[in-house]
Amino acid sequence: MIEKSQIQVKKKEPILLGDAKTLKEEVLSISDVEKTLFKGGMMGNRPLEKIQPVAKNRKRDRNDEEVSNNNKKNAKSYLWDELINDFEKDNPYGIFWKNYNNMKEANTRGADKYFHSLANCQAAQKGQVVPALKISVAREILDTPKNLIKGLSFKESINDSRDDMDANLFGLKSGLKNFNTECRYLVEKYRPDSLDEKY
Repeated sequence: MIEKSQIQVKKKEPILLGDAKTLKEEVLSISDVEKTLFKGGMMGNRPLEKIQPVAKNRKRDRNDEEVSNNNKKNAKSYLWDELINDFEKDNPYGIFWKNYNNMKEANTRGADKYFHSLANCQAAQKGQVVPALKISVAREILDTPKNLIKGLSFKESINDSRDDMDANLFGLKSGLKNFNTECRYLVEKYRPDSLDEKY
């Protein structure tokens, strides 16, 4: 019978993760690593001046991207404005469109005939008499049923369209006779006193 004292128990050697030869050295090395990592916060012993440039570079990249996007938006906006300006400057449809928007923006009672006459005058000065006349007639044809919907009688609607056409024709004649005078002065008789001076 084998006695317990004769049995040799083989000690289980610890599994070491690093280059240490003993468990004590392993623990000490891990402790040193922990101190290095966590001393002064999660960023360890890395000097603050080495960390800041990284954040600054990231912020600079974001700013550069924002500037680039803004430049693209500004470029698109500029091109669009240029197209609109060209459209409103020489094109009869653009001239009428601009005056229509101004009339809506002004929102002044009795100013519609002024803007009708003004648009026709400006188109005539550009040599666009026939297109202007077509636009004016088409507009009055469309306005007649609108006036009926608003509650005007057929006779009132016809009279309103006739007055608008008188203003249109006055603007056309004024623009043809006076190429060097601003149309706002040529059609001033249709201008209501309450209308803003900028129009």
